[in-house]
Amino acid sequence: MDGAALFAANCAACHGNQGVGGPLGPELQHPVRDYSAWVTRHGRAMTTFPAPMLPVAADKLSDSNLEAIWDYLDQPPQPTSGQALFLDYCANCHGADGKGGPTGRNILNELNGLKTLVRQGAHGGEFEMRREYMPAFSATRITDTELNLIYTYVESL
Repeated sequence: MDGAALFAANCAACHGNQGVGGPLGPELQHPVRDYSAWVTRHGRAMTTFPAPMLPVAADKLSDSNLEAIWDYLDQPPQPTSGQALFLDYCANCHGADGKGGPTGRNILNELNGLKTLVRQGAHGGEFEMRREYMPAFSATRITDTELNLIYTYVESL
């Protein structure tokens, strides 16, 4: 199966068409692959969604199938506005308003170190520390120009 078919069969019911998000699961476009794989294998407790995500074992969805799904979810074009970039890369953890979301971390209070934190991340690979873990985003994933757009958007919240 290709990534689109695998996503449709296993993920779309909660995460919407091509990962745009829905009432049962968050937006997944442009996934952080290692973290997304960890969440898939370990599940997600109830956070801002009405039901938890149960763990998905490798015998139900192999690692190569997950890679095909991540490839599929990386197909949409990169957002071009600060708001859209924020919603795509930041809102699942920090909330659409930047004031906490599932992590409880209000990034409006962390503007001084925001750009550095985006580049360096926090608690790399310690996915179980969901409230503290943050992926590092390279300049090939989020360009400096895009990072400035995100910063300006967060500053306006």
